[in-house]
Amino acid sequence: MKELNEQTVLVEKILVSEPVEVDGQKIQRLTIHYKFIGALETLE
Repeated sequence: MKELNEQTVLVEKILVSEPVEVDGQKIQRLTIHYKFIGALETLE
């Protein structure tokens, strides 16, 4: 296995939406844009 001697940035950007209330709880959408993979979205 080759050892890396430099830093590699894997995350291009992180987007956080405005909070919305669902069933009495505040929820925000979190979208992480990764290099080589694309965007992955979660609800927090």
